[in-house]
Formats: sequence, structure tokens, C-alpha cells
Amino acid sequence: AFERVTQYSQPGDVVFLHYSGHGGRIIDDDGDEEDGYDETLIPIDFASKGQIRDDDILDTLVRPLSKGVTMTCLMDCCHSGTVLDLPYQFSADSDTMQRNENINFGKLVGHAEGAVAAGCCFMGCLGFFMS
Repeated sequence: AFERVTQYSQPGDVVFLHYSGHGGRIIDDDGDEEDGYDETLIPIDFASKGQIRDDDILDTLVRPLSKGVTMTCLMDCCHSGTVLDLPYQFSADSDTMQRNENINFGKLVGHAEGAVAAGCCFMGCLGFFMS
């Protein structure tokens, strides 16, 4: 489904993506997570296909979005706080946006054009809480 969103969205489009289901976390395998864990989505076929890592969501959904596409994402699952690996985080108990120092902007963007798309993720549960 993520591939279809990036395949069909065009500059000027507004995309709303919603996931309600299970979320989890597993040991980080590439050293990009401050807490040592990748956040995951746990789809119905996870037993045979595995969990979907935040790194995979970044690679298949966030990075490939066309420049000029605006995406709002609602993740209603446990451990969803950084599931898109976005470069900035805003917490409800703060009035400032914090830059995630572990984000490599060159790796995020993937090319010299600058920001690929605008994205915002609303989470249903703080990264360390479970519902």
C-alpha cells in the first residue's frame, strides 16, 4: 500500500494515511536509533512476513514521496512516536519542536533537490507507552 501512495501521488496532492493496529519495537539493526530499538507496525501476516520496521517505512513511504506532496499520517498503535523516522518531533507536553539529531538529512532526502515532501505524523500512543 505504501508503494501505491508514492506511485500515484503527484505534486500538489494531499495524502492522508491512517493505521490502527498493533505496533511494537525490535532491536535496531543499523545503529540509527537513540534507544537501540526500531519501532514497528505489526500487520496481520507478521508471522510469515515479519514486522514492518520504521526504516522500511522511511524507505518505501517517506523518501519516495514526490516533491510538493503533503502527507498527514495518523498512527494509532503502540510505539508509534517515531515510526516514520521524521527529522523533527513535537511532544504534547512541550511547546517546541525538537530536531532528531540521529537523522541524516542527506540520507532522508536522497537527492540534492532539498525536501522531498512535507510530512506530519500524529501518534495514538507515546513511543514508550502501550495502549
